[in-house]
Amino acid sequence: VFDGYYTAQGEQYYDSKGNGKIIWEQLAEINLKAKWTPKEVEITFDTNGGEELIPIGGTYLGKYPTLPVPVREGYEFVGWSLDGVSIQSNDTIQSYNDHTLAAGWNPVGGTPYTVECYIPDEEGTGYQKYDSFTLTGMTDSAVTVGEATYRIPGYLFDAAAEGNVLSDTLKADGSTVLKMC
Repeated sequence: VFDGYYTAQGEQYYDSKGNGKIIWEQLAEINLKAKWTPKEVEITFDTNGGEELIPIGGTYLGKYPTLPVPVREGYEFVGWSLDGVSIQSNDTIQSYNDHTLAAGWNPVGGTPYTVECYIPDEEGTGYQKYDSFTLTGMTDSAVTVGEATYRIPGYLFDAAAEGNVLSDTLKADGSTVLKMC
């Protein structure tokens, strides 16, 4: 940010708007130097579902400080971007204004989900839980179950049974539950 023109002794001669600050009694040759103050910017973070982060400060045309690494369950952090351009620590801050960096993520494997197995109840009017087990898959991917997933001796899998949840998108928090009757 332009602050004005100064004398060699550090006295401000003109402010940033060109207004004179010193009244000179005699005309003389004067060497003036422009003074600039670095423009401070606030850098905020859109973690796209990750943990919330506090903003940091930076200087226009300075270097990005060490950028935080957020955490998001079921995902691997792949970096920050600004308007689709990758931003890393020590890159030059090109934005003159406050700005927000966006987190990029890749889903990871090993995310757990539960499969619950049901059999007809004794009255034949509904189902009761017989067993459950945990499988793993890739976060945000489709997971499905069917007859080949689990067999209960003496019972036939009914793909049309009310209460079945045979497919879903795997949630990162491991809360996905599939149900087969």
